[in-house]
Amino acid sequence: MSTDLLASRIQEFLTIDGWELLNIAELLERHKPEKIESVLLDLIKSRMDTVNDYMILDVTSGEIDKAISEWFRFHMALRELQKNINEGR
Repeated sequence: MSTDLLASRIQEFLTIDGWELLNIAELLERHKPEKIESVLLDLIKSRMDTVNDYMILDVTSGEIDKAISEWFRFHMALRELQKNINEGR
């Protein structure tokens, strides 16, 4: 898959109502996919930590919903990136 097509596909997962969680095209221009994979894994872990914190502090908080939504989108972006990395091997 071309870099532009890959960036477009991944960006779809990383955009919510026109707001970009992360600009994947810029990252792909500057870094290797394996480095971006690491960044996405860190973001996934961060969002799960946020969910766990709010589960202890305030389960009624809307921040849980936001963190789960972002976790899911980062996870899907990661899967798409990994699929591309594996196809390149």
